[in-house]
Amino acid sequence: VDAQRTRTLRPSALAKRIADQRKHPGTKPQQFLEVLHATYRRAGATGSAGATLSDLYEILTLHPDTRRTYSRAEFARDVFLLDASGVRATKSGANVSFPAATGTKGGAKVFQVVTEDGMPKNYYGIRFQETPR
Repeated sequence: VDAQRTRTLRPSALAKRIADQRKHPGTKPQQFLEVLHATYRRAGATGSAGATLSDLYEILTLHPDTRRTYSRAEFARDVFLLDASGVRATKSGANVSFPAATGTKGGAKVFQVVTEDGMPKNYYGIRFQETPR
C-alpha cells in the first residue's frame, strides 16, 4: 500500500489501512491542481487541445528517483481524489476538466483506478479553461 510492504493477511485490516489512507491523502486537492496546471502550461498545452495525463506524468517524473517513488498508480490515485474532491478552479481562475475521449478505451496512456463501489474509472486527458479577466 503506497509503496510500503504490508504484512497483514487479514482483509479487514488491509481494507482499514486503505480507507485510512484515503481519508488522509499525501497531497491536498488544491495543491495537486496547482501542480497539474503549472505542468500543463509548461507542456505547452492549450485550452482547446488539452493534454494527456500521461504527458503530464512524464514531465512530473523526469528524474529517475522521482519515477521510482511516485508511481503511475499513485498519480492515478491523486487524479481520482482531485476529481472526487470537487475542486475545479486554480487560484488564477482556470477550470479543470478530465475529457474522456476515445483514448480511454485502452493503452499505456490510460490511468485506471477502482472507485469505492468497485467500478473501474479511466482517466486519459486533462484540459484547463482560462477564464477571461
